[in-house]
Amino acid sequence: MKLPFTSRTIFGKQVAGLRKAGSVPVVCYGAEQKSTAYTVPVKQLTDLLTSDVVVVEADGDLQGKQVLLQDIDFHPVTGDPIHADFLFVDASREVEHEVPIRVEGEAPGVKVHEGQMVVALDKLIVRALPQNIPGFVTADVSGLEDIGSHLSVSNIPLPDNVTLVSNPEDTVISIVEQSQEEEEPVQEDENYLENIEVTGKGGKKPEDEEVAEEDAGEQE
Repeated sequence: MKLPFTSRTIFGKQVAGLRKAGSVPVVCYGAEQKSTAYTVPVKQLTDLLTSDVVVVEADGDLQGKQVLLQDIDFHPVTGDPIHADFLFVDASREVEHEVPIRVEGEAPGVKVHEGQMVVALDKLIVRALPQNIPGFVTADVSGLEDIGSHLSVSNIPLPDNVTLVSNPEDTVISIVEQSQEEEEPVQEDENYLENIEVTGKGGKKPEDEEVAEEDAGEQE
């Protein structure tokens, strides 16, 4: 897969115009090369996200380079990509990368014993040469026969040329009993709003990208 990169000199709130025009601001760095700002078409970036491609052939102003998607931010309302980090890769140097976990098979603990499958991890961190990083790894749940059965990171097979970085003892999937507890009815109190504690966790914001909020509450 090829992804066209276009150099940019627009930063801060002005990148809202780029997004409206169908481009996503990105930065590329690594492999002894300084961080540089670009844009990529949102359509091609979305196609990349839905594929199993790991190493991308860069085109346009980065023609001839190979990059790896390192991090991405999404719009909190629409879910569209709004910023991405790409890492320049060297085919002779290993890199660490997150690989998605795909669940396959049917767990007897769910089908026979009416248990509930809980997924604790959906990604693993591995280390390998860029061209050897798999697009995904597989978690086979067909051996989870009873309530209390679980699958650990160490149970997920990796190619011979890929090294596990994540903790091998971490639980990926477990089978638990179905919850029998019924939710208590909400007491409608005219002062209930005063007793609600509101907390929030902000996501990472790129240093040179600030997403502006508009009147409708939508972020650019």
